[in-house]
Amino acid sequence: MALSTERVASVLWKQMHGLICVYKPPDITLGRLVQNLRLIIPAGLNKMIVRQPRKVIRYDATVGMPVETIETDYSDHPLVIGPRYEPSEIRYFCASALTLHGGGVCMVGLNGGRHLAKDLESSKPVRVYRLVGQLGLATDNLHKSGKVVERTTFHKVHRSIIDSVVAAMQSSHQRHMYHNSGVNIQSQTAYDLAVKGLLRPADDSFPIIYNIKCVDFTRPFFTIEVACINEREDQLMGLIHTIGLKVKSAARCNSIKCIRYGPFTLEHALLQHQWKVDKIASNIQMCNAINEEDIKSGRRENIDLVPMEMNREEKWENEDREDWNQPLSSAVRGPANQRERRRLNHLESRNQINGQLHSGNEE
Repeated sequence: MALSTERVASVLWKQMHGLICVYKPPDITLGRLVQNLRLIIPAGLNKMIVRQPRKVIRYDATVGMPVETIETDYSDHPLVIGPRYEPSEIRYFCASALTLHGGGVCMVGLNGGRHLAKDLESSKPVRVYRLVGQLGLATDNLHKSGKVVERTTFHKVHRSIIDSVVAAMQSSHQRHMYHNSGVNIQSQTAYDLAVKGLLRPADDSFPIIYNIKCVDFTRPFFTIEVACINEREDQLMGLIHTIGLKVKSAARCNSIKCIRYGPFTLEHALLQHQWKVDKIASNIQMCNAINEEDIKSGRRENIDLVPMEMNREEKWENEDREDWNQPLSSAVRGPANQRERRRLNHLESRNQINGQLHSGNEE
């Protein structure tokens, strides 16, 4: 009767192989997230019915004839060797671009499912993020956790202005995606490539925005949804900062949430209070089925565009576009850069005045 009402740990352990979709809370690193999973799974399995200690047969020949006795092998007892399942037995691979500040859908491959997570990441699935920005403030790390370095006005910023800015960003990224691959966007080749499927750059360091739109605007806060690939967390925060510059103000990123990772959405993600062994096993079965269906559908067939070598003038033109793919240090446009520009302008004007005075004295 006990076996019918309680779960057997060995049965669930065999199901811990595959993809699991969890919700990553913000301000928690991926290492901390996976470490919590590696602690929860063995602890839950050890509370179930585990394998009993082995039995050994001992022979006693001190009496008149050999006697066989069956005893417990204490070298295999949990009180001697420890719990049956240890956190070190959980192997994993994270397929996520989120680091510290971001949250949302996070895909993890457990044990035998690590190669599934690697294949999912190498297929370059489209990720959809929901970014919340705040106008009027700029920080040193582009996030609300940083130090405020600039305050500007934002009362003249309306939703129509942000809509036009993000539309220009989307058009620019799509145009440069073809341009950097040596394909004319108005050519038949570009049309044939677009018909075959989603275009993805072969270089992982080249981020691409497929779709970006403003979904909410309540001044000074605004929310945008970005569908992209090859992104990093600092680039997403830099995107909010770039929007603030384009609307003649400043903006910082308040939150980053991944709402879709390929075929997986927030509906498939387990919240932190749902991290139980039985629910994790059910989620793995569901994610494996979704992953297999996605592979059979052919949506992962990438059309890789190999970047061509650009000349010096084209590189300068690319630097003038929405440079959200630049490193964090070069994306900051705070008072430090403004003071540097004012200092250079002041030195230039002072040199001009000194030159005029010097020429007047010579006359």
